[in-house]
Amino acid sequence: MQIETTQKEEQLLERLRKAEKNVHQAVSDIIKSTQVGLARVRTKKGIQRILERSSTAMKEVFQDCSYDIATIYLYKVDEIILRMTRLRLHQLGLLNAAST
Repeated sequence: MQIETTQKEEQLLERLRKAEKNVHQAVSDIIKSTQVGLARVRTKKGIQRILERSSTAMKEVFQDCSYDIATIYLYKVDEIILRMTRLRLHQLGLLNAAST
């Protein structure tokens, strides 16, 4: 029984890795298209928009995976958003290089 669970978890993690590229692109698109306050992208609604714009594979991952894996992955998404937001603010000259 434990082996099946482990194999399923491995499959889910592999799907998360594949879906990460799609999330990264979705985050990038949202940041590029956001005219008002890049900080809004980090809100719950922003993450919901990312999921809406994500691929079918990404949606399947969130439907299939356990709460813990989804939570860990959302933290990872949040990390990507934060990094990209800082980069964008720096590009706009709104954040000095020392804080990135």
